[in-house]
Amino acid sequence: MMQNIAPSGGKNRLSKDCAILLKSRVALYEGSWLKNFKGTAFVPNGPGWPGANKDYNANYSFKSGSIEKESEFFFDEAIKAAQIIAEKYNILTANTGVFPQTSSEPENPYFSMFCDIDMEKYNEVLLWRRYNTGLGVANEVCQYGCVGNNGVGTTKSMIDAFILKNGEPIYARCGQMKTHLIGEIIISFISLKTGIPVQTSSSKSQDRKICILRQEIMG
Repeated sequence: MMQNIAPSGGKNRLSKDCAILLKSRVALYEGSWLKNFKGTAFVPNGPGWPGANKDYNANYSFKSGSIEKESEFFFDEAIKAAQIIAEKYNILTANTGVFPQTSSEPENPYFSMFCDIDMEKYNEVLLWRRYNTGLGVANEVCQYGCVGNNGVGTTKSMIDAFILKNGEPIYARCGQMKTHLIGEIIISFISLKTGIPVQTSSSKSQDRKICILRQEIMG
């Protein structure tokens, strides 16, 4: 049985809470998969499902009775597991919301957490790897991240993983984001075709001018 508290090695070793957190993630993925791909070949008994041709899937049925109930089961399991972890580790590292530009500026503890050499002190960190060049345990993630991400070291997927200030996920406002992105593409296209840089503006009159110019160029 997995221990409630990791043995010698601290958070460098697996614990029961790590397993519970993983359970939540797996259950959420499975529940989402069944819900989103219902009626396709990607789920059991869906049209064109390859598994239907296997002898061991003969008369296959979901243990919960239906694919809807099966996905609900996994969602419930995800919620219960996540709640255990959320209630136990409810003291999170403070985030000032400010990205320090110089060493003289006040520290942002949340930012510092991502480059600390000892993660044992952070309540929300359940599992981490202690690197030691003397023991040959090292990586070059920072170097690759900075070189491959224009000196920033972050990826879009990492940024999108954070929720908005109102608590919603990034895709909750995908309609607004797409509109903004399309606007940038249009502006870039106009500048490329005319050689005239177009200044962006939030005013409706300016947006209308951009739309009219786009119609003249593209159609």
